[in-house]
Amino acid sequence: MGSPEIVIEILSPSDSTIELKNKYEIYEEAGIKEYWIVFPNNRTFLVYTLGEGKYKPPKLLVAGDIFTSTELNGFLLYLNDMFNNINKYFFLVCISK
Repeated sequence: MGSPEIVIEILSPSDSTIELKNKYEIYEEAGIKEYWIVFPNNRTFLVYTLGEGKYKPPKLLVAGDIFTSTELNGFLLYLNDMFNNINKYFFLVCISK
């Protein structure tokens, strides 16, 4: 079985920057095309997109923005809705494996 196209991570206060850096390197090496990082406490959203085997500089979005994925054609994520319902979204991400 190959790598997923997208990884979504919702950070908790206990997540460390070292863990985040390690995951970034693992996902980049594995060829994960999009790596989404959700920071619920400050309502920000980072998206790394793979290009030529390396992640491009991240795109930073904030509450109020609308995110469109390069991997999910037609997918729109309204960040206000996501942040206002973060527990529901987290549950959906966990069960969608």
